Amino acid sequence: MTSATSLRLLFWLPVLTATLYYLTPLALAPSDPGIWLLLLLPALLALAVLPLRHTRPVVASVITLACLAVSPAAIGGVIGMVGSLARRTGVGRGLPGPVGLVAAGTAVKAVQLAAGGWTSTSSVEMGISVSMLVIALFVGLLLNAVADSRDSRAEADEYRATQIRMAERARIAREMHDVVAHRVSLVAMMSGALAYREDLPADVRDAAGVIRDNSRRALDELRVVLADLRSTDDPEAPQPTLANLDDLLAEAEAAGSAVDLQLDPAPEDVPERLSRHLYRMVQEGLTNARRHAPGQEVTVRLAGSPGRASPSG
Repeated sequence: MTSATSLRLLFWLPVLTATLYYLTPLALAPSDPGIWLLLLLPALLALAVLPLRHTRPVVASVITLACLAVSPAAIGGVIGMVGSLARRTGVGRGLPGPVGLVAAGTAVKAVQLAAGGWTSTSSVEMGISVSMLVIALFVGLLLNAVADSRDSRAEADEYRATQIRMAERARIAREMHDVVAHRVSLVAMMSGALAYREDLPADVRDAAGVIRDNSRRALDELRVVLADLRSTDDPEAPQPTLANLDDLLAEAEAAGSAVDLQLDPAPEDVPERLSRHLYRMVQEGLTNARRHAPGQEVTVRLAGSPGRASPSG
């Protein structure tokens, strides 16, 4: 049995039980058929409007209360409305709705019994009716609390799964950077050196230049992929540019590396996409310097303009 089926059964079982509880004595006792129909039809109408509890709860509540004023068997419809409203609102700002419906149902029932002459049987019937309404209220609140707890656990599980995925993506990015990016950088550097060798044939130098250019493009594309792997779920998360070099240099100096930076043109004159790539290159160079030459002074020179290569050191 699915949870949805269980909830429907939990809703309709007490509603129908309460309706039959009041209709059964009427069916067994001899009475005029007109009176029987007068008591039966409002009870059926109260049940018929219950599907409106999701889309027109106010209308459904008013109709079930009006039916209760005519027939005591309509208490089943009122119980259904109380439980449904309590399940939807829970203990919060919407709680006065189902509580008010309980109070209204109690008042209608009291007027109904008083109009027929209050007896000891009336007191018992009043107690049973009020108990049904209050139980429906608390069952609805309990179901709301269970649903909230289930949703909270689902959100916590989803958050943990997201953190695990992000940690795995970061691990993959680190491994790709340490292995692939390093190798591609070596290919670009060695092919670039061959491209400037005057003692080599022109076709060899041209081929080396093609290898160098494609290696650089592959490295740029790889860095974009690694940035996506490292990024959070927020696609608008800001990426560092040359404008953030001061913080990067401060971190390097705090780690014991004196850095001499020579930058031309100014960071704000560099296109943002290129500025991000240059920042990553400087960051990688400083990391390698700390790794392979700890404590040594590092000189970083970035210079260039459109159409001219940017030597760095």
